[in-house]
Amino acid sequence: MASCVSSEKYLTQGNYDLAIELAIKKLSKKPTAEKEILVLEKSYLLANQLNLDKIKYLRTEGSPDSWEAILRNYEQLRSRQSRVRPILPLQLPDRTINFERIDYDSKIVEAKQNATDFHYQKGIQNMGLNTKTGYRSAYENFKQTRQYFSSYKDVNQLMDVCKEKGMVSVTVYAENQSEYNLKPEFYTKILSFGTAELNTEWITFMVSENKLNSTAEYTSKIVVSSIAISPEKQDAETYTETKQIADGFEYVLDDKGNVKKDTTGKDIKKPKFKTISCKVTKVLQTKS
Repeated sequence: MASCVSSEKYLTQGNYDLAIELAIKKLSKKPTAEKEILVLEKSYLLANQLNLDKIKYLRTEGSPDSWEAILRNYEQLRSRQSRVRPILPLQLPDRTINFERIDYDSKIVEAKQNATDFHYQKGIQNMGLNTKTGYRSAYENFKQTRQYFSSYKDVNQLMDVCKEKGMVSVTVYAENQSEYNLKPEFYTKILSFGTAELNTEWITFMVSENKLNSTAEYTSKIVVSSIAISPEKQDAETYTETKQIADGFEYVLDDKGNVKKDTTGKDIKKPKFKTISCKVTKVLQTKS
């Protein structure tokens, strides 16, 4: 557990800033804790030396993109100095510890200005590529520039230019490949969805009922390949139908109950009918 780790342990591990933080915490409660004073002194000097060595190397290297790293190291030096200041001076039996106060502000301003100019010039260079990718990269360069100085030169105007020229526009339209002839209202309806949720930082979508009317750089096509029509409303009506239908034949009888004969002597027959009925359900489907 972290609470079981001592400041001395952090020191031996090379975690100098953690050792400093823990030593400061303990010395705030007990300013005479000799062991913590010695850990703080050693950790502070070693941590500072790491930053100074890194700064010296980066300055010697002379790369324009090193100024951000130089800036971070100077800011770490200033922050560390500010953290130990409230508990100083510290007293040991044989000496007093009171670290020299160094003004890092001018160094920080120098590094910040150089880092700002590096990103600004890099942005100008990327704009010169005159490509979508170049304008987007330049936009990020100028955004970094503005983090250091919000109104550096004409950075805000250049960001607007990069935003405009780095954008890609996409027109969404519909094409009918189904077997039906569709009315213009149909296209209006299927293209009525909102495009805002499709937009990204660098891509904007728009809808058009006619591809030829589009000025966008790219098009996205919605293909209507088939249409399934379903009713929006159903009305049902049930009733009974009856009808007489032929059902064989029967003989014609005389008054005495005998089968009548025709002139040729054949039995006289007549059709026999019966009545049938059924229930009919009529469903009326309508669409608005």
